Amino acid sequence: MNPDRRPLLESLGTVLRAYKLGAEMTPNGLHVTNPTADGCCPEHSSATIVARPRRDDGDRAWFFTLGGCPLAEADNFPDVVTAIKSLVNTGQEIRRIVRHEPGAGINT
Repeated sequence: MNPDRRPLLESLGTVLRAYKLGAEMTPNGLHVTNPTADGCCPEHSSATIVARPRRDDGDRAWFFTLGGCPLAEADNFPDVVTAIKSLVNTGQEIRRIVRHEPGAGINT
């Protein structure tokens, strides 16, 4: 994780905790959990979020999943909060889509 992005991720964590989500900094990025999500295990209700430049958007800062799926511009907290809440509130299928796994999604 780029140390220059840590304050941005910490700010996002503060916002996410206001929505009753768990948010903890790890060496890989901001680990977000939903303690109330359905599912068999914590893997289905958590995600690690990173911040980095997005090359196809003029190198502006964006939030991404650890797997590289873009979520929203770093200056657009409402959109990224919505994306993260969707990510940790849904089950395994959305995680397969975000990870770009074969057979995931409605068009496969």
